[in-house]
Amino acid sequence: MISRRSFLLASPALLAASPAAAFFRRAAKDPNDAYKLEEHFKPVMVKVLASWRVGSIRVLSDRFQLLRIRKRGVA
Repeated sequence: MISRRSFLLASPALLAASPAAAFFRRAAKDPNDAYKLEEHFKPVMVKVLASWRVGSIRVLSDRFQLLRIRKRGVA
């Protein structure tokens, strides 16, 4: 069984080795670099049915797409 003392002494080492710690270290170096999206995750404008209401949000689960209708025929 682990004692409270050994847990408290080992905690900083465990936190420093975690993936979250690596993310925050990278974010601290360059805050803008930590949140860059890969190209295929960036939003793109697509044509949609003109009958879809402007301002609505459509989820196309079979295509894994989330569409926000911006203007008539465009999402």
